[in-house]
This record gives sequence, structure tokens and C-alpha cells, in this order.
Amino acid sequence: MTSIRMSAPRRRMFSGIILSCGLIWGLAGVTGCAGSGDKNKSSSGYSMPSDDQVASLRDAMQRANPGSMVGSVIATLDDARLAAVVGIPVKEIKLGQVISFADVNGSPVNVGTVVGISIDPTTEDSINVKFDATGKRPVHRGDLAVWLKE
Repeated sequence: MTSIRMSAPRRRMFSGIILSCGLIWGLAGVTGCAGSGDKNKSSSGYSMPSDDQVASLRDAMQRANPGSMVGSVIATLDDARLAAVVGIPVKEIKLGQVISFADVNGSPVNVGTVVGISIDPTTEDSINVKFDATGKRPVHRGDLAVWLKE
């Protein structure tokens, strides 16, 4: 398997873009979006899972696939097909590894490849995943990311 390498300046720039998107989406969630009547709907109209739903799905996936790691998508750049994922140990994952994405119901929606790893002491560590254009649907904030350890 060939690994994808990204230079340190490019990785920092990409991490900054992902962080900026996360901050903008987070601020929008705190202040509320005009016309949005459902707190669990993202700006794209997809349901955001509650903390209990995420915990339940994480437990179910880990029981079905022992050793799997389950994280959450915190931001996406749809035009570039990139997703920022937290909750998966960044020290264990490597560039080029495959991540599967599932919706709030645990149904698979897409797959992607790790293209960047962001380790930052001031924010939560994250991985950057380029998702497939031919998946069931694009990845959205609130989706779950599943990594099966090799």
C-alpha cells in the first residue's frame, strides 16, 4: 500500500482550514441558524446524533468489530471531499489507512483515506480523511467514522 505524504506547512494550512470551519460551524450552532427549528439538524439538513446515540452506536460497533475505533466527524469541506474526525487515537493511525463512515442510524454511507493527522495541544487531535465521490452520500458533520485496526 502506498502512503500519502503531506508536507508540514501544507498539513498546518489544512489543519487551520479544518479548525476554522469547525469554529464557524460551532459558532453557528451556539448562536442558532435563522429558520432552523430543529436543534439536532445540521445546516445541511441531516440529523445530528445525540451524545447518547453516539455512545450507543460506538458500543454496538465495537462489539461487532472488536478492536475497532469509532470517532465523530466535526467538520467537512464538501468541494474537496474532506472530513475532520476526532475520537480516534491519532498516534495509532497512519496516512493512507481506510476509514468507514456511518450515519446516525449506524448505516454505512461512505469510505475514505487518511490524508492528514493533526496533533495540536491547544485543540482536540484530529485526522483528515478524503472521502469517496462515489459513496452512498457525502460525509456530513455528525456522522461516525469507524477505523478497523489492522
